[in-house]
Amino acid sequence: QLACPLDLGCHSVTRQTLNNEPRQGKVREVFNNYDADRSGQIDKQELASLLKDLGIDFTGSELEEGLAALDKDASGTIDFEEFYAWLSSP
Repeated sequence: QLACPLDLGCHSVTRQTLNNEPRQGKVREVFNNYDADRSGQIDKQELASLLKDLGIDFTGSELEEGLAALDKDASGTIDFEEFYAWLSSP
């Protein structure tokens, strides 16, 4: 399972800013930044970009496993609710 990133530095999101600003709006901003094709979903390539920006270099199989762990409805992509749940997890 992927751990929740506490610092998405490239978008200046930290635990402090999430606690000081309306959380869902800030998470939506981060989600939209990585939803490159504006589909309303984060696909495997977009997730890889997010993780790369966090300094995490996953292999293809690790990326597949991470996507599957976050993709609760098995759609093959991560919707905003799944993304928000990930960032809100302990």
